[in-house]
Amino acid sequence: MSILITAAIVIFSLLAFWVGRAAYRVSRPGWKPSEPKRKPNSKTFYTKIAGVTKKNSDGERRQTIIKQLDAAERVALIREPDNRYDPNAIRVESDLGQIGYIPAVTALNNLASEMDRGCEVTAIISEITGGEQGKPTRGVNLEITVVRRVPPEEKNAALRKR
Repeated sequence: MSILITAAIVIFSLLAFWVGRAAYRVSRPGWKPSEPKRKPNSKTFYTKIAGVTKKNSDGERRQTIIKQLDAAERVALIREPDNRYDPNAIRVESDLGQIGYIPAVTALNNLASEMDRGCEVTAIISEITGGEQGKPTRGVNLEITVVRRVPPEEKNAALRKR
């Protein structure tokens, strides 16, 4: 019995020390949570998907597709430079079909041109909104990461500066 009590006291003491140490670190002026590791030459931003209430060319409703999606799913961004409404159009597709477009303002603000230059672009569903009483229409928020490819001559110049 005394061994169990001793073990419990040791475990409790270690836990109290660990919690106290963490609280001390967080309370110090200038403390910030660590940033998630990012690839160099990358940027991440969030945007909504436009056109989620429309039907696709095959007649399927985008809302029907969105109902089946979950947060953290990866989606594809596909450039449509020949789109008759917007030469900067970027279509958003899941494995189940098209769910909308990147908003025109977001596409115009460098995303389309970065995709055209060959930047690596990934998109993940960060949140599905709506679909509840009072807000039946579902929306989709994306986390988009753009990684700029650095030409070899820029890499060499950066290495020489070190």
